[in-house]
Amino acid sequence: MAEIDRWSNFHPDLLNQITEHLYSYDDYIRLRLVCKEWNSKLSRIPNHKRIPWLLLPGTTHDYSLSHILEREKIYHVMSPDFDIDDNLIRGSCYGWLITVVISEGAIRMWNPFTKFHIDLPPISTFPDILAYNPDRQGHEYICVDLRSDDIYTFEGILLHKNQVWKIVISSPPDNDDFMAVAIYGEYGNLAVCKLNDKRWTHIPIEDFQDVIFLEEKLYAVDLETHLYEFDKKVIMHELGKKPRPQLVPLLSATGGICEAPPPVNMDCYCACSMNSLQDMGIFNLENLKAKKIGKKILPGVKWLRSPTWLLP
Repeated sequence: MAEIDRWSNFHPDLLNQITEHLYSYDDYIRLRLVCKEWNSKLSRIPNHKRIPWLLLPGTTHDYSLSHILEREKIYHVMSPDFDIDDNLIRGSCYGWLITVVISEGAIRMWNPFTKFHIDLPPISTFPDILAYNPDRQGHEYICVDLRSDDIYTFEGILLHKNQVWKIVISSPPDNDDFMAVAIYGEYGNLAVCKLNDKRWTHIPIEDFQDVIFLEEKLYAVDLETHLYEFDKKVIMHELGKKPRPQLVPLLSATGGICEAPPPVNMDCYCACSMNSLQDMGIFNLENLKAKKIGKKILPGVKWLRSPTWLLP
């Protein structure tokens, strides 16, 4: 009994020093499960690792991906149950990946650390979808053009791949004022839903190419590269109505906007696609230079999609 007490009373500083030598999240979980005391002393996500995580959207050929990451001392989480070929990542906020399940048309929030998922309203509930019948092969969806009111049919898998451009959330899903906003459809329309909503509600504004929440505000960039500001409370209060966004005159964007991670003690790097050959690079935000990775750092990895950051 004295031996057990000695381990359970292990000083937290010593425990944290041990975690600095663990590069697999699975190993970190095993450390927390040694006893109740260790589980309570160690946070769910290692504090010293609270930096943006990069999703590796690929496969390996000559090596085990886990073996490569361990060898290079890259801190990682393995998610064998997540089928990257059947999921399109359409957002990453507050530690949650927001995906479209291609085979089902479901829209799912998935936490790779807790393995917990929450379903948002599916694609069949967007405002431009009139009906969905999975038995009508090749014509599963009946849609309406929101500009001309023309009615047409659409093949299911093709619509699942192209309907949603991006989804952002205003907060973690356990907040009472949780809201998700999607850019969808041919014309870059906006739609919104709250937790437990059964359908997406149309915001009658279009031609947007990127959107993000920041401090109770929703910011969106249109095709004219103008940046607009929406008040979140106004959107919640006037669902289905046309909100009056404020044009922000300080910025004319040249592309999309993205959520920057909080300041951390690390070099200012971000991931980027280098070229059409699916190469990945690290872009230094200080000297504005890109460095190709893949062959030396992660040999055998085939990059299949654009880089995605995940902040725990």
